[in-house]
Amino acid sequence: MPEIAKRVQGGELRAESLVDQALKTIEEQDEYKAIIATTSARARDRAKEIDRRIANHEQVGKLAGVPFIAKDNFLAFGADTTAASNILKGFDAPYQATAIERLELKGLFVSPRQTLMPLRMAPVLRTATSLRPKILMTNPGSGGSSGGSGSCRRA
Repeated sequence: MPEIAKRVQGGELRAESLVDQALKTIEEQDEYKAIIATTSARARDRAKEIDRRIANHEQVGKLAGVPFIAKDNFLAFGADTTAASNILKGFDAPYQATAIERLELKGLFVSPRQTLMPLRMAPVLRTATSLRPKILMTNPGSGGSSGGSGSCRRA
Protein backbone atom coordinates (compact mmCIF):
# COMPACT_ATOMS: atom_id res chain seq x y z
CA MET A 1 0.00 0.00 0.00
CA PRO A 2 2.70 2.55 0.74
CA GLU A 3 4.05 2.14 -2.82
CA ILE A 4 0.63 2.83 -4.32
CA ALA A 5 0.19 5.86 -2.06
CA LYS A 6 3.60 7.24 -3.11
CA ARG A 7 2.67 6.86 -6.77
CA VAL A 8 -0.65 8.66 -6.19
CA GLN A 9 0.97 11.45 -4.22
CA GLY A 10 3.71 11.76 -6.86
CA GLY A 11 1.12 12.20 -9.61
CA GLU A 12 1.99 8.93 -11.35
CA LEU A 13 -1.41 7.44 -10.47
CA ARG A 14 -4.76 9.05 -9.77
CA ALA A 15 -6.90 7.95 -6.83
CA GLU A 16 -10.00 8.11 -9.01
CA SER A 17 -8.43 5.66 -11.48
CA LEU A 18 -7.64 3.27 -8.63
CA VAL A 19 -11.27 3.36 -7.50
CA ASP A 20 -12.47 2.68 -11.04
CA GLN A 21 -10.00 -0.19 -11.35
CA ALA A 22 -11.11 -1.67 -8.01
CA LEU A 23 -14.80 -1.43 -8.92
CA LYS A 24 -14.14 -3.04 -12.31
CA THR A 25 -12.28 -5.91 -10.64
CA ILE A 26 -15.14 -6.41 -8.19
CA GLU A 27 -17.58 -6.58 -11.09
CA GLU A 28 -15.38 -9.03 -13.03
CA GLN A 29 -14.91 -11.27 -9.98
CA ASP A 30 -18.56 -11.19 -8.88
CA GLU A 31 -18.89 -14.97 -9.21
CA TYR A 32 -17.04 -15.34 -5.87
CA LYS A 33 -19.70 -13.36 -3.99
CA ALA A 34 -17.08 -11.86 -1.69
CA ILE A 35 -18.51 -8.33 -1.85
CA ILE A 36 -21.88 -7.48 -0.34
CA ALA A 37 -22.03 -3.85 -1.46
CA THR A 38 -19.88 -1.12 -2.90
CA THR A 39 -19.69 2.47 -1.76
CA SER A 40 -18.80 3.60 -5.25
CA ALA A 41 -20.29 7.12 -5.16
CA ARG A 42 -18.64 7.96 -1.83
CA ALA A 43 -15.35 6.34 -2.87
CA ARG A 44 -15.28 8.32 -6.13
CA ASP A 45 -16.04 11.58 -4.29
CA ARG A 46 -13.24 10.93 -1.80
CA ALA A 47 -10.83 9.96 -4.59
CA LYS A 48 -11.62 13.15 -6.52
CA GLU A 49 -11.00 15.17 -3.36
CA ILE A 50 -7.64 13.47 -2.81
CA ASP A 51 -6.64 14.05 -6.45
CA ARG A 52 -7.67 17.71 -6.12
CA ARG A 53 -5.67 18.17 -2.93
CA ILE A 54 -2.59 16.56 -4.47
CA ALA A 55 -2.89 18.73 -7.59
CA ASN A 56 -3.08 21.82 -5.34
CA HIS A 57 -0.04 20.64 -3.33
CA GLU A 58 -2.13 20.37 -0.16
CA GLN A 59 -1.23 17.96 2.61
CA VAL A 60 -2.83 14.52 2.37
CA GLY A 61 -2.72 11.46 4.59
CA LYS A 62 0.19 9.03 4.52
CA LEU A 63 -1.81 6.44 2.54
CA ALA A 64 -3.90 8.89 0.50
CA GLY A 65 -5.52 7.48 -2.59
CA VAL A 66 -5.53 3.81 -1.68
CA PRO A 67 -8.98 2.15 -1.69
CA PHE A 68 -9.56 -0.64 0.81
CA ILE A 69 -12.17 -3.26 1.61
CA ALA A 70 -13.96 -3.22 4.95
CA LYS A 71 -15.78 -6.16 6.45
CA ASP A 72 -19.49 -5.55 6.60
CA ASN A 73 -19.50 -5.57 10.39
CA PHE A 74 -17.65 -2.21 10.58
CA LEU A 75 -19.94 0.80 10.56
CA ALA A 76 -19.08 2.89 7.51
CA PHE A 77 -20.89 5.48 5.46
CA GLY A 78 -22.03 4.92 1.89
CA ALA A 79 -23.81 1.54 2.07
CA ASP A 80 -25.93 -0.49 4.47
CA THR A 81 -24.02 -2.08 7.32
CA THR A 82 -25.65 -5.50 7.61
CA ALA A 83 -22.99 -7.78 9.12
CA ALA A 84 -24.13 -10.08 6.26
CA SER A 85 -27.54 -10.55 7.88
CA ASN A 86 -30.98 -9.89 6.42
CA ILE A 87 -32.05 -8.63 9.84
CA LEU A 88 -29.95 -5.47 9.33
CA LYS A 89 -30.83 -4.87 5.69
CA GLY A 90 -31.45 -1.15 5.26
CA PHE A 91 -29.41 -0.13 8.32
CA ASP A 92 -27.65 3.14 7.60
CA ALA A 93 -24.73 3.73 9.96
CA PRO A 94 -25.23 6.85 12.10
CA TYR A 95 -21.45 7.14 12.52
CA GLN A 96 -18.34 5.31 11.35
CA ALA A 97 -16.33 2.78 13.32
CA THR A 98 -13.19 4.19 14.92
CA ALA A 99 -11.03 1.88 12.79
CA ILE A 100 -12.65 3.19 9.59
CA GLU A 101 -12.27 6.81 10.75
CA ARG A 102 -8.58 6.30 11.52
CA LEU A 103 -7.91 4.65 8.17
CA GLU A 104 -9.72 7.47 6.36
CA LEU A 105 -7.66 10.05 8.26
CA LYS A 106 -4.59 8.39 6.73
CA GLY A 107 -6.18 8.95 3.32
CA LEU A 108 -7.54 5.48 2.63
CA PHE A 109 -11.19 5.10 1.77
CA VAL A 110 -13.72 2.28 1.80
CA SER A 111 -14.77 1.14 -1.62
CA PRO A 112 -16.52 -2.21 -1.19
CA ARG A 113 -18.05 -4.02 1.79
CA GLN A 114 -17.01 -7.66 2.00
CA THR A 115 -19.06 -10.56 3.22
CA LEU A 116 -18.49 -12.51 6.41
CA MET A 117 -20.36 -15.06 8.47
CA PRO A 118 -23.66 -13.36 9.33
CA LEU A 119 -23.46 -11.43 12.57
CA ARG A 120 -20.12 -13.24 13.00
CA MET A 121 -22.13 -16.23 14.21
CA ALA A 122 -23.55 -19.49 12.90
CA PRO A 123 -24.36 -19.67 9.18
CA VAL A 124 -27.96 -18.47 9.32
CA LEU A 125 -29.74 -15.54 7.71
CA ARG A 126 -27.10 -15.16 5.02
CA THR A 127 -27.26 -12.34 2.51
CA ALA A 128 -24.14 -13.59 0.76
CA THR A 129 -21.81 -16.56 0.82
CA SER A 130 -18.39 -16.10 -0.67
CA LEU A 131 -16.92 -18.78 -2.88
CA ARG A 132 -13.40 -20.13 -2.98
CA PRO A 133 -11.62 -19.10 -6.16
CA LYS A 134 -10.10 -21.87 -8.29
CA ILE A 135 -12.17 -24.63 -6.70
CA LEU A 136 -15.71 -23.40 -7.22
CA MET A 137 -17.04 -26.80 -8.24
CA THR A 138 -15.40 -29.02 -5.62
CA ASN A 139 -15.91 -26.94 -2.47
CA PRO A 140 -17.97 -23.80 -2.99
CA GLY A 141 -18.18 -22.51 0.58
CA SER A 142 -15.56 -20.12 1.91
CA GLY A 143 -16.60 -19.87 5.52
CA GLY A 144 -15.75 -18.14 8.73
CA SER A 145 -15.75 -14.47 9.52
CA SER A 146 -12.93 -13.96 7.02
CA GLY A 147 -14.47 -15.90 4.13
CA GLY A 148 -14.91 -12.73 2.09
CA SER A 149 -11.35 -11.64 2.88
CA GLY A 150 -9.91 -14.91 1.66
CA SER A 151 -11.94 -14.89 -1.53
CA CYS A 152 -11.04 -11.25 -2.25
CA ARG A 153 -7.35 -11.90 -1.68
CA ARG A 154 -7.25 -14.99 -3.89
CA ALA A 155 -9.37 -13.55 -6.71
